[in-house]
Amino acid sequence: MGTTIYDVLEMFGRKYIIILVALLFLLVCNTVVAFEIDSEGIVTYVVDGDSLDVYATSGFGAETTYRIRLADINAPEMSTSEGVVAKQVLKNLVEGKHVYIDVDDITTYDLYDRVVAVVYLPVNDTHAMNINYYMVLNATWF
Repeated sequence: MGTTIYDVLEMFGRKYIIILVALLFLLVCNTVVAFEIDSEGIVTYVVDGDSLDVYATSGFGAETTYRIRLADINAPEMSTSEGVVAKQVLKNLVEGKHVYIDVDDITTYDLYDRVVAVVYLPVNDTHAMNINYYMVLNATWF
């Protein structure tokens, strides 16, 4: 006779099974997340590790260039060697490339009049990479 759920619970304990189920749920939820595209454009200049200029081709700010502050991240200042590295990483990723922009629904502009947004780089017809998340995950300068 095969192993039942009760056998698994007895072997590993209820606490570990609950944690495993919760982690699997988070993993599944995280991979199916959709995002709102408020604008599309071309990155014309990378200012530093968390700011860039985009010429919007459609949507929010269409046919204008505006500065974006990547939401929810804070790269080191350019006066540090870590800041120079962060800028180079972002520049290598997006400068001159087509991106999707999800403007923050609560804080559209920051104190310096930059658009606060999550920027996505299209990978193929169905997938895009979250640049903000990439910069945090690959923050080797911290």
